[in-house]
Amino acid sequence: MTDADRRPFLRPGERGILTVTALLALGVPLGAAAWVRGRTDELAAQISERGGVPARIGAIDVDLTGAVRVDDVALGDLVAAEAIEASVAMDSLLGGTLRADEIRVRAPRIAVRIDPDGDSDVARLARKLGVRRAHRPQADDAPRETRAGFRRIVVDGGTLTAHIAGLGEVSADGVELVPDGDALRVVTGRVHLRGSGNLLGGLHIDVAFARGAAELGLTRLRFGRILAVGGAGTITTSSGALALRDLAAGRRAGAPLELRGAVDDHGIARPFAVDVAPIQRAVHDPAPTAAEPERTALLEPARRHLAPRIHVAPRRSTPHARTHPLAFAALARAAGEAPTVEIAETAEAPAAAEDDTRHETLALAITVRAEHLPLRAFAAFAPHGLDLTSARAGGTLAVKHRTTRALPDGAITRSSLELTGDGDIEDVVVTHGAFAAAPVALTAGIRASLTIAPDSIAVAHASLDAGAIHLATSGWVRRGTPVAAQLDAHLAPAPCADLLASLPERLRGPLDGMAVSGQLGGRARLAVDLSTPPGEGVELAHAFTGACIVAAEPPAADVAMLASSSEQRLADGTRVRIGKGEPDFAELRTLPPHVSAAFVAAEDGRFWQHGGFDFEQIARSLEIDLREHRLARGGSTISQQLVKNAFLVQRRSFDRKLQEAILAWRLEQRLSKKEILERYLNIIELGPHVFGVQAAARHWFGTSARDLTVRQAAFLAALTSQPTTLSRRLRRDGTLDADTVEKIDIVLRALRRSGTIDAAGYELARTAPLRFQPTALRGD
Repeated sequence: MTDADRRPFLRPGERGILTVTALLALGVPLGAAAWVRGRTDELAAQISERGGVPARIGAIDVDLTGAVRVDDVALGDLVAAEAIEASVAMDSLLGGTLRADEIRVRAPRIAVRIDPDGDSDVARLARKLGVRRAHRPQADDAPRETRAGFRRIVVDGGTLTAHIAGLGEVSADGVELVPDGDALRVVTGRVHLRGSGNLLGGLHIDVAFARGAAELGLTRLRFGRILAVGGAGTITTSSGALALRDLAAGRRAGAPLELRGAVDDHGIARPFAVDVAPIQRAVHDPAPTAAEPERTALLEPARRHLAPRIHVAPRRSTPHARTHPLAFAALARAAGEAPTVEIAETAEAPAAAEDDTRHETLALAITVRAEHLPLRAFAAFAPHGLDLTSARAGGTLAVKHRTTRALPDGAITRSSLELTGDGDIEDVVVTHGAFAAAPVALTAGIRASLTIAPDSIAVAHASLDAGAIHLATSGWVRRGTPVAAQLDAHLAPAPCADLLASLPERLRGPLDGMAVSGQLGGRARLAVDLSTPPGEGVELAHAFTGACIVAAEPPAADVAMLASSSEQRLADGTRVRIGKGEPDFAELRTLPPHVSAAFVAAEDGRFWQHGGFDFEQIARSLEIDLREHRLARGGSTISQQLVKNAFLVQRRSFDRKLQEAILAWRLEQRLSKKEILERYLNIIELGPHVFGVQAAARHWFGTSARDLTVRQAAFLAALTSQPTTLSRRLRRDGTLDADTVEKIDIVLRALRRSGTIDAAGYELARTAPLRFQPTALRGD
């Protein structure tokens, strides 16, 4: 053995170094573990106290490499993980900061609940725990990992679930988190959206994306950029389901959330797009000036359209009129960045600022674009009388929801919904009996902009284009009582033949075959204010431009036939010949003046002045109906009643009124006023299966129409509004009831005002007895 072999393996100094190194290698991690274990319970208690939720930290293990593993970690029901592993740098251990270069989270489970106003339980917890870091000056060239505190977070099998109030639930699997400066990049596997809440009103959405990614700001806990691709799913209502495909969603920072895709329409892709803008917020601080006069700001747009005589009294909103905020805010907060806060100018002050309190207005805009989108699945949301089974729609619909609330308590003081649409509808079938007797399919272009508020509906503009028909309207309605509204309508000038041809066939009815030329346009205005005295609550004005010239009457409704003896259908469905020389035909020249005057007074006081329509009478009738909340009175003229009885059905519907209006216009063009009145007096129903004044005079009084007294004529005229009902009452009581007596007196007073009878004749007629035929009272 050589001297070298006998030399010690380590010199004394080297053994000392090794001893110190071994102590450090073993002691530092063991010391760190002991230090961490000693702080675990204290740390959990502090988190529970500060966050207001029970915190749980399970077993902790620190190995010799400086890796720390914490098992069974939870923050209430919000966050839980099987384990969190951190690689702790040596300088962090020595400095006592425990800074991790890498964090690995195993099987995390995060359940977020987002409120209607967009806040969430996780955000509230983060604020309590002070997660939002104070901004410290840092060098611009500092490495991102230095500023973030760690290089990356690796998530193994994570699941994120977000419950959005009023909307539904979003869940994501395979979540991975990658720090990027002051932001956190979130990469996910499958993302599943299930929507069914109060906001959706019975609409159920089930959509899944193959993968997604997002950027989460750490300082504000708001999402920035978002991307989700490979989506498909369904929209289901009580009426059916729509299959969605080719879905993709995304947003750039500060831009709206965009959703693109297509509806599977029996194998044909119908593309659509939805944009959801981030919430915009405006804060109004009252100016330190004298209070302005009380006003209702939501009606200001409507006020500009008011007729000079109409006044809408301002009304303060009360707690009973406040509406619950919709969950639009939650949708925008979950998918958009933090709202921008700005001070509104005076002109943009919130509508509800009626006092000196601070107010905040939040607005969210959603825009939908589609092409030939099938509407069958939305049939349950359609008003009664609309069939959407075969309907399609295309164009753009923008919805903006505004909510104004008082600060600092957040009480809602005003809520409104702004709708703007520009598109087309195809094959929307109107089945309501008030529109037409048979279903009518409509295809038209629709453009509209309106605002719906708790106390008003304001229509900035609305138009309908169907063939040559271009109808534009604007106006407003005050919701509540007393009723107040205004509607302006404009029919753009167009060739008369094209206007008629643009009507659906079932609306034209007996007008088919009418040949017309010329051009027609017009304007109309309806103003309603029931706070005014009776008789002044409704105004109706109109003006036409151009004129239509009829070259050929419709074969099924030729008004010229009413000037001569011809067969006519009566109100009970029977058909008889009416005209000079026919039995029971009463010529106008043979009747006393008070007979024809009584019917004019009862049915059409301005018969000799108007051209077939009495717009003043229509306005008065509408006012009575609105005040009494029922269809108490019609506004038809004698000309309209004549064409209705001669050619049309008896029901009240839009198609009949349209046909009636055109035929009444033709009647006034082709027949004289005396011819119209004469024909009317010979077909009017004046008892059960009793038609015409000649038959009525014989049925009720056993006399001829030429021998009717003033009171007898007034009685027959009073029957015209309810011939069957009044006859039944008379047979039941054997004498006149008070209501019928009042109707007779109304006719007599009208005859006195018109000069048909003098004061003496009026008094005589009021007291003259009415002796009815016994057969009439028995109903024989």
